[in-house]
This record gives sequence, C-alpha cells and structure tokens, in this order.
Amino acid sequence: MPHKFTLANDDGSYTQTLAVASDAQPGDAAPSVILTFTNLAEHHTYTLSCDNGDSTYTVFENVHYEQLHLQTQDSGAGSDPPSSAAGADPSGATGSS
Repeated sequence: MPHKFTLANDDGSYTQTLAVASDAQPGDAAPSVILTFTNLAEHHTYTLSCDNGDSTYTVFENVHYEQLHLQTQDSGAGSDPPSSAAGADPSGATGSS
C-alpha cells in the first residue's frame, strides 16, 4: 500500500509521516493497521492527513491532544479515530472510518 499518513500540530512545530508499508503494525481486525505517532506535545491540536498515492485527504482536523490521548487510553489500539472533519461532531466523538 502506498498510503502515507502525516500528523501535524497547529503551529507547525510537529510533523511526522508514517507509511503503511513500512511503519504499520497489524490491527485487531483485518484489514486494519496501527500507526503509532510519537513525541506529541500537549496543549496543541493535531490534523491527520493521508496521501494514498493519487490524492491527499484529511482524516481528522484540529483535534486536541487530550482527545487523542484519551482515545488511546480509553479505547485501546485499533479503535476508530476521532471525527472532527467538516460536518462531524466537533467534540471529537469517535466514528467509523
């Protein structure tokens, strides 16, 4: 898979790109995978985008660190990402992907 996911914070001080082909761990249910972004700073919001080889799209936008951190603690790996893209619940409630 050529998919690359980029996580960036609101002020541009953090950007990390992970490739599904080289950085992913198998998820709990096929065909899901787990990408682990490291060294995130508190007190920021984060946006995740995906380059699928043909185009780039936003997975979620401006999600607070606390929501991402709670998502990983409460739901465990392999859960749905927070939904905060246009038209989604701005509270960061989880949704299907």
